[in-house]
Amino acid sequence: MLCCAEKDPCRKITRKVERKKKTTTYKSPETKYAFVIRQIKTDTFFAVLFHFSDEREHFETRGAAITFEDGTEIVDENVEVRCTPERSVFIGSTASASSSSNGGRYVLQAFFRISDHYIGHFATSRIVKVRLHNALQAIPKDDGYQLKTYVNCMMSKN
Repeated sequence: MLCCAEKDPCRKITRKVERKKKTTTYKSPETKYAFVIRQIKTDTFFAVLFHFSDEREHFETRGAAITFEDGTEIVDENVEVRCTPERSVFIGSTASASSSSNGGRYVLQAFFRISDHYIGHFATSRIVKVRLHNALQAIPKDDGYQLKTYVNCMMSKN
């Protein structure tokens, strides 16, 4: 009889030690719209980095919210939202060079810190939606479960 054990998702987390900076950084694999990071130095930075595209620009904006499957919403209006134009590349004929332009979309990125107060929620409930400034993005079900799993894997890392 052949038996296959389920692979440990915590093994997918990378660990990088920088001795000169005295930091240890753990990073999860990326899902479609996010990844989890935990950096330990003299203090600990534990966050989810969200990233997605929107058709409107959101330069110099703040504010983020996470909605969980149980309906709980965590809001942090101090989160800085970075916005950059999304690039489209056009390949020309052999007589002309390729070029790039703003495809009319913008990439939004923000670190949402996982505070001690809310860490239990990140570890027990799946993220279903995120808001960066006033742009909303649904998080696919499997990605929400993966993010929850990665938070659980990193909670005890030090």
